[in-house]
Amino acid sequence: MKLHKIALILFSSFLISALLLLFFYPRNLTNVVGTSTTFATISANHQRKTFYANGYHWIFHCNGSHILYSTSNDGSSWSTPFIVRKGISSSGICVWYDGNIHTVYASGVPGTPVFYRRGSISGNTIEWEDEQTAVSGVEGHEYYNGYCITDSNGYPWAAYIENDGFYWSSSVVRATSTNGSSWNASSKISEPSINIPRTSILPLNDGKVYAIYATTNEVRGKLWNGTAWRNEENITMTKLAQDYGYSAISHNDDIHLALLENDTNNILHFKRTSATGWQDKVIIEAHQTFISFPVLSVDKLTGNLYCFWIYNNSLRMKKCVNDTWEGSSSDPFGTTFCSPRSITCFYQVWDQKIGIACLEDLNGTYRLRYKFLTIHP
Repeated sequence: MKLHKIALILFSSFLISALLLLFFYPRNLTNVVGTSTTFATISANHQRKTFYANGYHWIFHCNGSHILYSTSNDGSSWSTPFIVRKGISSSGICVWYDGNIHTVYASGVPGTPVFYRRGSISGNTIEWEDEQTAVSGVEGHEYYNGYCITDSNGYPWAAYIENDGFYWSSSVVRATSTNGSSWNASSKISEPSINIPRTSILPLNDGKVYAIYATTNEVRGKLWNGTAWRNEENITMTKLAQDYGYSAISHNDDIHLALLENDTNNILHFKRTSATGWQDKVIIEAHQTFISFPVLSVDKLTGNLYCFWIYNNSLRMKKCVNDTWEGSSSDPFGTTFCSPRSITCFYQVWDQKIGIACLEDLNGTYRLRYKFLTIHP
């Protein structure tokens, strides 16, 4: 009996490895992280999946059954993926890097908790600590779209969207320990609604945090001032092409938001300062396509912003210097992509690099490609 159990375990391990190789292996193509059968490989647009550390490019993704990460020392040839956990969509997980790796995972399975996990880098692998429960599961409630940061004091935060069986709301919770082993009670920061409020949280100075939640009808936000949530702020009544079709970053105490406007397909930029609040919109690029969801990155050394988006079969880019966007967009990679459908990029410049991952639709098979820019001061 014991031999049969051992054989079954060995066979199961072999089968999982074989499936990973089948559905996510580079197959001798440069700049290709792998292929899969799910569009949820790197969704959703407002979350973060990739960064650079310890001489390696890192990207988290999903093959339809597991959350994985892959690494590359040159951005071209990629490792066989490492398993993080079970999961059917990468929209459940968000990644934050601050010297350690932090993840928040909200699967959407009814009654399942929101999980937090911290890890440290060893070579091109992650040494994970035990997974922690950030928010306990509630029967009949579903938690989706985990979002993760650490604040300026080093405490992890988790954001997620909750469905109670009737309505959607945004919730945020802060750890009471820097290793994420204990957590406060969560706070609902948006009113219950029939619309899904895709939620991001952004670190500011002095332990402050700003939360953004977007529906297809509007974008709103709230400031945590270090001790309490302040009044809700109306960022814009602009209708979004998709509720997840936005990207946000913070730099010092400023916040930047880019989104794809419905009907016009204009890519818009909104900025908030601690002194003046939210400013009027600026058009980054007009009349793009219905899938030109922007992703933002910031160079913390210069304060320059970088915006990327899909346009036809290319990835376009614009840079913003001193609050002024370049006059025309560029194609920084000089490469035509094959039916690109979604992208993700670094939250910030690391080691003068910005990495961008792009998911291509090959008639129902999805190929994940990766490119990076070297940013010169």
